[in-house]
Amino acid sequence: MDDMRITEILTAAVSDGLLSEPASLSELFRGAGRQRRPLTPESLKATTAAYSAAALVSVSQLASAEILERFGDAPLNADLAEALAAGLPQDVLEEALRQPGGFQRTADALRAAAVSAAAPAPAVFQPETLDPVLEQLLVESMHEGAEVILTHEVMPAAGTTARIVDVAMAVGPDGIEADYLCEALQAAVEEMTDGAIIIAGLSAAVMSLGIDYASPEGSSVAAALCSLVRSGATGAAFTASQAKTLGLEPRKASGKRACSVLLLPVADLGAFLPDCESHGTAPLATVLAYGDESPTLSRAGRLGIAHHAPERLPMALERIAESGESDLDRALGLDRLRDRGFTDVALDKVSRALGEGLPLNAAFSRWVLGDEIISTDLKLAPEEFDADGGGLLSAIGFSRKDIQTAETTISGEYGDATADIMADCGLQVGASPEAEIEFATACAKALGGNVVVSVDGRGGLDMAETALAAG
Repeated sequence: MDDMRITEILTAAVSDGLLSEPASLSELFRGAGRQRRPLTPESLKATTAAYSAAALVSVSQLASAEILERFGDAPLNADLAEALAAGLPQDVLEEALRQPGGFQRTADALRAAAVSAAAPAPAVFQPETLDPVLEQLLVESMHEGAEVILTHEVMPAAGTTARIVDVAMAVGPDGIEADYLCEALQAAVEEMTDGAIIIAGLSAAVMSLGIDYASPEGSSVAAALCSLVRSGATGAAFTASQAKTLGLEPRKASGKRACSVLLLPVADLGAFLPDCESHGTAPLATVLAYGDESPTLSRAGRLGIAHHAPERLPMALERIAESGESDLDRALGLDRLRDRGFTDVALDKVSRALGEGLPLNAAFSRWVLGDEIISTDLKLAPEEFDADGGGLLSAIGFSRKDIQTAETTISGEYGDATADIMADCGLQVGASPEAEIEFATACAKALGGNVVVSVDGRGGLDMAETALAAG
């Protein structure tokens, strides 16, 4: 393939959202290039301590910012003494006094530093049997927010050039566009040389084909899609049995191209492929998308119903539009929220969360709004509202009665509407941790390894142990 043709193919693939722009692997996966260490009590304690220290720095910065914001630009000596007594570091106070508008400027700088500080590097360990001591220490690390990677495989080099492929974008109304996908992958690999392809959008692709993620067929289709990506990227054969699973023609080996094909969770996937609906081996969390005016079904949701139960698609679209009409204004009042510091961006985040079925308490939490909105716009400490949206509403002046009334209004309006609608069409949104492990295991067999499963609150240690047992 000549250079001009490669450029044409890659330009089109990036424009279509099939491929991301190239990036170093360390930008996409924080574990890239990190050496595995033995999983010992001492190493886990060190990991926990590193994350705890980072969190303490952020909390201290936010606390100092709050102290500074109590005073105007010309505080009295008594105010300064009060600030020091409240725990404000002497050097911070000196800095605030040294410049015009220094108290507010220093407070703003402290808040910015607190919310933008990079998390400690992930800890990468060689898996071991989790005895009670290791299990307890691992729980403590997870509670502290530590990112722990347990892997039998050597992490790929951090400087490896990589592109992400959203395989769901290769699924259309007529099925899988295999030639389009494989041609784009070949062009990407020939341009990179010894690079890596990261698979994303896998569960969205399975949904787009009208197949249930948690079914045996879902795992088989995912594995076959991984094999197809591997064939397009490396030139390996795509066997008749794999092709039959997807309703495609087999592909003969077409030479050997040096490339790693990986299936792993990408850090900030939306920054690289904004329209990608799923990452790693994780199931789709929602099929809700937002147009200019109202919620609708995502691309994967539409295609899934069109393939599985096409006669139900108009009904599903109508129900999504009705259930997604935000009642936030009636519940709390948009103007009241704006008066308390909520921007249109913040209101949009809350509306989307409510539309996806989250309760009011979760929709106003730190994990939906983000640290910057809470600290900069609302002037509150984000860590106090990790999962307490009701507390945040109370902190900005809503009464207990206001919040209870809003909860009643929202719960009557929403519920897990999208999941119910998809279930009525014969498709499931979300899946159990056990289903994800089966899905990931099938993909790992197809790729010869190179699969990383993200374990979070859904599965906890049980999911981690199951993943380790599955290899």
